[in-house]
Amino acid sequence: MGDMRVLLVDDHPVVREGLRRVLNLGKGIQVVGEASDGEEALALAEKLSPDVVLMDIKMPNMDGIEATRWLRDKLPSTNVVMLTSYEDEYVGQAIAAGAVGYLLKDVAPNELIDAIHGVCEGRWPLDASLVQVMFAQYAALSKGKQSRESELSERQQEIIRLVASGMTYTAISERLFLSPPTIKREMRRIFDKFEASDRASVVAEAYKRKVI
Repeated sequence: MGDMRVLLVDDHPVVREGLRRVLNLGKGIQVVGEASDGEEALALAEKLSPDVVLMDIKMPNMDGIEATRWLRDKLPSTNVVMLTSYEDEYVGQAIAAGAVGYLLKDVAPNELIDAIHGVCEGRWPLDASLVQVMFAQYAALSKGKQSRESELSERQQEIIRLVASGMTYTAISERLFLSPPTIKREMRRIFDKFEASDRASVVAEAYKRKVI
């Protein structure tokens, strides 16, 4: 496996320089580009296909929340981790937009490096002080939208069909040209929508809903 490719997105050059220096200390991490706002980030992400985007929230032209929504739809194999100074105001919005992590800019260098590795292993880095805030905000954002959120995307339906055929997550990722962490993340979302605890119950519920 090659180095994890990281795109830095922040409107302050000094912050990007500091992040680059920190990540260069980590083994197996390569900073492939820098962007100063959401629009530039999208253009570079399409060109570079990074594994991870470290995304600030408040930026000119396009903020990090909107850019994350776009990346989730257009580049689903790219994982976005918010890195911001806003402690709790945007946690729920970021997670709902598709971010897989939310860290504060005072994070220790070794914790940031570990977070990058963790994302590529399928973990969701979240500042410990924000866990309760995240759940509360995400619940508020989701209220009244259960019917829409319970619907399966076309990709999720395809993943379920492949799971039902007996394929492993690795085989599914190869078939769909997606990373294994992306497949696992989609399966977690399917588990939540079906209120299921294992693959067998997901398949059973899919038959009931006539997904397969």
